[in-house]
Amino acid sequence: MICHSKGFSIFSGALRLHDMGYDNTQRCLYMLNDCHQLLLNLSSQMNDMRIKLDYQTVNSTFYSTNSSSSNNYTIFPTELYAS
Repeated sequence: MICHSKGFSIFSGALRLHDMGYDNTQRCLYMLNDCHQLLLNLSSQMNDMRIKLDYQTVNSTFYSTNSSSSNNYTIFPTELYAS
């Protein structure tokens, strides 16, 4: 969390929202929201690839057809090795 908050504070300091008009501030906030969604999607896809790799390591015949699911979460190790 420290790394994320430090990076965000540097980025938000560079924006200097108080020097901009309302429209520019709204655009910057929309841009931050889009970046947030992009990072969540990227981390979800990376986690999904990691889980598939783990499953294939345990069971080489495993194949997942759900490659574009909208909600991917970390699987518990007990569930992974139980399969």
